[in-house]
Amino acid sequence: MIAPLRYSVRFVRYVVVAVLPLGFSTLAAPISAQTQGSGSSSIVELTTRADSGDGAAQRNLLQFLSHSQPSNGDYGLALEWLRRVASRNQPDALYVLAYLYEHGHGLPRNYTKAVENYEAAAALGNDSALNNLASLYQHGLGVDKNPGKALNLYLDAAQKNNPVAQCNAASMYLTGAGIARDERQAFRWFRIAAELGYAPAQHNLAVLYFKGVGITADREQALSWERSAAQKGDPDAESGLAYLYETGQGVPLDYVSAFAWYTRASAHGNHSADSRRENLSHLMTPSQLDRANALLSKPISFPGLPAVHLLHI
Repeated sequence: MIAPLRYSVRFVRYVVVAVLPLGFSTLAAPISAQTQGSGSSSIVELTTRADSGDGAAQRNLLQFLSHSQPSNGDYGLALEWLRRVASRNQPDALYVLAYLYEHGHGLPRNYTKAVENYEAAAALGNDSALNNLASLYQHGLGVDKNPGKALNLYLDAAQKNNPVAQCNAASMYLTGAGIARDERQAFRWFRIAAELGYAPAQHNLAVLYFKGVGITADREQALSWERSAAQKGDPDAESGLAYLYETGQGVPLDYVSAFAWYTRASAHGNHSADSRRENLSHLMTPSQLDRANALLSKPISFPGLPAVHLLHI
């Protein structure tokens, strides 16, 4: 028997791909250290431009530090630049430095230094640092485990319209992870993050509506939010939407669409969808399977989700 929709309780941290370029206010897209244009820019050129206030060069260096292998010959030069800028109390540089210490990327893993630099970045207004600092307090990394403080830090970032922190605060309220469980607050913060377009929050909000947790059950709302998250490529939402189509809950029974969504969920990393798709295939006619495969052959574009590091509990 196929399980109904489940919460995706994932406490998430921002990774550096979501960092703000120094002095800018929009999320940076993933970019390599080599910029396109009249020619590729070396790390030496990028550091020179970055020091002159070039936001694009600063962003590229931060991306390079987080995504390149430390064995890259230019990595040390970029790291020197990062330390220099962080020493000037640039919040995004402090944030990236903290991230490198937390993950042991290019630097020895040091949770204490990660905490120090996240705290410094957060004090200067970096809400992603607040979120990641909260995660360290939640899991007791570099500091004593303190769920209450973790929640307060998540809420501080949530008040700054950080959807990842909003989703994390909602998850703490939903699970009662070291704090008093509060389904209404869980619903509230999932809803706020969902309205900002954050797909994991949209999926969890769909489950709350489906199960009637923190709100009166509403299958129409559940379908709407699950479809929105699935169309963004969230694997848990894709599997959940497949389940709705397979069981005809809120939508007409449709094995073809269910098979297609289970397949997409599996391709995006939801391995539980594998067995569900296999079981469903035994109920389908050859014609239905052909239609599902034809549907899957059509190119589908999913808007990119914020890059996060998922922590399963």
